[in-house]
Amino acid sequence: MTFPHARTTGLCLVLILTTGWAAAADLEEASRGDFSSEGSAPTLLVLDYRVGAGASSGHNVVSGTTGRAAATGQVDRDYLHVQVPEGYLWSELRLGQQTTTGGPGGSFIGLSAGPTMAVSPSALSAAGLLGWRHYAAADRGTDILDDMALAGGGASGFTRPLAAGDYTLWVQELAVGSFNYHLNIVLTPVPEPGSFALMLCGLAGLGWRKSKRGRSVASPAG
Repeated sequence: MTFPHARTTGLCLVLILTTGWAAAADLEEASRGDFSSEGSAPTLLVLDYRVGAGASSGHNVVSGTTGRAAATGQVDRDYLHVQVPEGYLWSELRLGQQTTTGGPGGSFIGLSAGPTMAVSPSALSAAGLLGWRHYAAADRGTDILDDMALAGGGASGFTRPLAAGDYTLWVQELAVGSFNYHLNIVLTPVPEPGSFALMLCGLAGLGWRKSKRGRSVASPAG
């Protein structure tokens, strides 16, 4: 890989109470076993999107290690097949504070559409990828999906958030040693008609208050 870097009020209350929230999941290489190093057979990650009490988005924390062996020079690459379920959007990819890197240009993450990675690690171009990024320590605690969305180096680029479907992540570190990465794949629900109705409730209430205020101003004194 050599390429670069009242009724209305009641209705509103019902809609609020019946709105679902997504939960969280932890996907660790340490507990699951070594993630796949083959782009043609990536490790499947089933994201957690259960509806219930909790945060307003589904946080799926993926942690693993990658790096280069000193004796052989072999690179430990991780390929992850990510399934974004129907009814949800992939809105963020946050780099965890526990992530370590081996230096500029060596820490790489790529994203392609589909359940496998068609791009070879020895490719001279990012053609075939949706996006990619050389991540660094300065990226920790930030969402890097927006940076990856930009076209460049042959990658097509993409529009955030990503729709439901199959995607493949490719993570690697070219520096000698073992390095940790922590990725938070954040899902958010696709806006439903109920969300639109909630907005209408708010607009209706605002209009009612303005109308009442207007009548009070227009009323004759005495």
